[in-house]
Amino acid sequence: RHSSRLRTTTRTTTLTTTPTTTPTTTPTTIPTITPTTIPTTFQPMVTTPFVPPTSCGMPSTLTLDPTPTHIRANTTTSYFQFDRTLNQYMAYPIHENPLTILLEFKTVENSGVLFYIADADHRDFMGGQIVGGRVEISYNLGGGRVVLTTTNTYNDGEWHTINFMRNSLDGVLMMDSETASVNARAPGSLIGLTLGKNPLYVAGLPPETVPVALETGKHANFTLKACFRRMTINARTADFRSPSASSGLTQCYLNLQVGTSFPGDGYIELYSTYSPGRVFRAEMEFRTFNQTGLMLYYRQTGMTDHLELEMRGGMLIFTFNNGPDAVVIPYTPSNTFTLCDGNWHHVAISKSGGSGLLTVDRGTPIERTSRFPSLSTINGRDPLYVGGLPAGTQKVNGQVADRFVGCMRNLKLDNAGRALQPVSLYSTGTAIGSINRDVCRF
Repeated sequence: RHSSRLRTTTRTTTLTTTPTTTPTTTPTTIPTITPTTIPTTFQPMVTTPFVPPTSCGMPSTLTLDPTPTHIRANTTTSYFQFDRTLNQYMAYPIHENPLTILLEFKTVENSGVLFYIADADHRDFMGGQIVGGRVEISYNLGGGRVVLTTTNTYNDGEWHTINFMRNSLDGVLMMDSETASVNARAPGSLIGLTLGKNPLYVAGLPPETVPVALETGKHANFTLKACFRRMTINARTADFRSPSASSGLTQCYLNLQVGTSFPGDGYIELYSTYSPGRVFRAEMEFRTFNQTGLMLYYRQTGMTDHLELEMRGGMLIFTFNNGPDAVVIPYTPSNTFTLCDGNWHHVAISKSGGSGLLTVDRGTPIERTSRFPSLSTINGRDPLYVGGLPAGTQKVNGQVADRFVGCMRNLKLDNAGRALQPVSLYSTGTAIGSINRDVCRF
């Protein structure tokens, strides 16, 4: 240890940012255009006529992320954390004080662990995380915690490079090829990390490490769902193919998309007790390769009160029933394969009393009204399902619905006449079957 001391209370450190130098530009000479350079005849634009699809789209094949040529052969593998759990991570032994860290990653998440290393009691530590899409690096040498946070966000799904350097008390954080840096100085006079034999964790933390890391380092408590492809510590490259310990790693693919995958063998019970009431609204995005499939369903037990959204023969149909009369609102595309082409589509449904609306791909709303306007409420407190129903369950009409095959994302609901609220298909309710809740695999 460089000096003996008592632990002191963490104090805030003012961050400074080195301004970007404005480049100078040289005026460009614009050449004179002579009449001979101007075309005297114009060719009409050739357009390819639209050909309506003759079948549904086909699911795409997952493609492994290619290896960039500048990465050494033994560090080519990148990994993707599919679940935001507490026990997914990679661990690497550290044999010296980490003074420089370079890490390449890509993510679309708002928060999660990038890397973390600490001593036995987690007082001396250094870590990186995503917070609100921004990169945050923090460390404590014994005199108090200091934090460096980027101004820009880096959760756009593109590759980004973290360059962090520490010289004694001073830390410098730079991103990608940007010339601006974030700078900070740790409080106190101690200049080194006391780490013992603890490894450096990448992407997440073991369950036993999470509580104390949260308390002392204020770190994110779950794995960052991200791809990682290169890391160097003090200019030494870490081999992602052979960490000293790991949990829950999967190779990274190019064409994975954010969403929830429904392979057709299950469903999500979003809420065990739900009441659509008098006013109900929902919207979502979906992509499918089937012409038929149940997307959203609610029914009051033993009664005809219900609502449902389903694909049927290439049509999208919203049905609701406040009591004696079902209101059916169909959307019929110009081609029966339009909605099963594998592209993302947007759908919005709503009911207010006995009137309902269905809007597809933000087009013209389709409206229908009940013949019994005095009956305006869907009663009950029963489950709300997404993507299908439990095996053998019949709909109000006595049919067993086909389950949805494809992906959904950006679900929003409202049953109180207020603003639509996002509902996470990743964490809300219970999934039955082989549903992948946070990645669209099709």
